[in-house]
Formats: sequence, C-alpha cells, structure tokens
Amino acid sequence: MKTIYCPECEEKIKADIVQREETFTVKGEKISVPASVLVCSKCKNDIFDEELDGANVAAAYNEYRKQHSLLLPSKIREIRERYGLSQRSLGRLLEWGEITVNRYETGEIQDAVHNEVLELIDNPENMKKIFEKNMHLLSPSLRASLKKRIDDIIQNTAEERFQLHLGDYLLRAQAINEYSGYKSFDLEKMHQMIVYLLDHVKGAYKTAINKYLWYMDFLSFKEYSVSISGSVYVHLPYGPVPDNYDIILDLMLSKMLDKEEVVFKEDVVGERFIAKTKPDLSNFEKEEIKIMDCVISHFKRYNATQLSKYSHQEKAYMETSNGEQISYELSEELTLNLK
Repeated sequence: MKTIYCPECEEKIKADIVQREETFTVKGEKISVPASVLVCSKCKNDIFDEELDGANVAAAYNEYRKQHSLLLPSKIREIRERYGLSQRSLGRLLEWGEITVNRYETGEIQDAVHNEVLELIDNPENMKKIFEKNMHLLSPSLRASLKKRIDDIIQNTAEERFQLHLGDYLLRAQAINEYSGYKSFDLEKMHQMIVYLLDHVKGAYKTAINKYLWYMDFLSFKEYSVSISGSVYVHLPYGPVPDNYDIILDLMLSKMLDKEEVVFKEDVVGERFIAKTKPDLSNFEKEEIKIMDCVISHFKRYNATQLSKYSHQEKAYMETSNGEQISYELSEELTLNLK
C-alpha cells in the first residue's frame, strides 16, 4: 500500500502494488516480465510510478539480456573493477570511446560484438593479450599498475586451480573402514577442526596440530565409534599424523591460516600456524565439539615436544611401525577419556 496522487480521482489516495505480467518492447522485441504496478484503491485505474516503472523496465532489459546471452551491467562492472580500471580507462583500452562502458554499466544494452569482448577479458589471459596490444593507449602509471594486476590475477588463478586439484586428490574415493574411523573423509571439517584448535591455542606448531587432530578423532571413536573428520592417520617418527597433512595445511594458507618459520637453533626450523578466521562449527555435532574441547583442555599446556612424547606412549602408536596406517580400533586403549 502506498499513498499517491491519483490523476483520475484528482486526490491523494491509497494505492495497492499489484503483481502482474507486463510486456515491453526492447530493441524491437516483445519481452514479458512479472511487473509491479500501482492501482488506485478507489477507481481501480493504474497510476504511473517512476520508481516501479524503472524497475519493471530494468527487469525487461535483463530478461532480454538473458534471452540473448548478454552480460548484466553488474557483471560488466565486476569485470572492470577486478582489473582496477575506471570506466574511461577500460573504454580507452578497448578502443570503444570513454563513455561506452559507463552506458553499459548504467543500463544500456551492449551489442553482441562488445559483449563478446567483455566475456573474453573476463579471462585474465585474454586481458593480457589486449593489454599488450593497446598498452600505448594508457598512461605510464596506469600501464604499470594494470600489468601488475593482470599478472597477480593470473598467478592467483593458477594457485586456486592447483589447490582445487589438491583438494580433489584428498577427496578421492577412500575406503570407509577401521582406518578412517568408519567415515568418509571431510576436508572442510578437518580445516575447521584446525581453525577451532588455533582459536584456542594461539600459535601452534605443525607437530602439535597433528597430535591434537589425532587425539580428537581417536577420542571421538573411542566414545562414539566414529571419527570426526574421517582422516586416515599414519605412524611417523614424531607421532601419529593425518595422511597428507602437508597438503591439508597448505590448502588453508593465505585464506584461513598464516604460517611463520621459527628458528630454534642452527639448521632447525619450526613452522608455527596462526588462524586468520573464526571457526565455523555449523557442521559439527555437540558431541564432536565436546570432544575437541576435552582434547584442547587436556593438552593446552603441553608444547609440541611434550605432546609428541605423550603420543608415543599410546598403544595405538606402539603397536604400529613407521609409515603404517593406525587402526581406530586401537583407540579403545587411548589414555585420554572424555571428561
């Protein structure tokens, strides 16, 4: 309901906003879209409303773009801003004129040729080729900043693809058996376990993180007959560790974790990890959180060396050899109990 002047009734009146299908002509084509229309509650005639009419026309334009596979204005703006360019600078680089991009971003429908170019430069490799061809059209300072921006995007894209490949590798088909805690591996859950740990233990070394994870998963199995993460753990000289633990941590760097190297003595360097984000516990059961809290509380005052030595006394470690997977069935003899 909206109060507005009705020219038919010649007075201010309450008007209803009615939803109905309206047809608009866009570039010679009839385009029908759901529209919002003001209707006078007294005389039942339509009342023109500039805001609603503008939204209806925009919806018709977007429907036309959809039918002709054209980019939306918001996508054009996103592409431009990704490269840190002004509307004028992008227009100059593409040899379109300085106000063309502005028209497209504010609602004018681009032609098919320009749309194809915009789709092409969404790929930084294509943008690099256009930049190398037309860089002379930009100022020296803009030329330098755009070159760096394009190179950074290409580098980051390559790293993201590599990380996706690693993630797929970790999530490959894994047997659900005694070595996974009778659960399929959940990489996201493993990541959140690490973030949750580091949110409570400010700065932890790789060795300590691996032991915390092992105790969390094995204590969960001991109490509830299922692991939390579904990770396989392997016997290594410094204690039990998640299989592929280096990949698991590397996938978290930059977005979720920071890493710093700490020199203990000549040629001995440790890696300490710090959480950059807060944990997301939405996919955890309350029993799983209780398990994690118990392990963190028990070992919070242990350093990495003490944790490693402690894990060496566990039957699950002592009854396996170097490189061997550790069965969750051995968690029955775990010295740690849920408090």
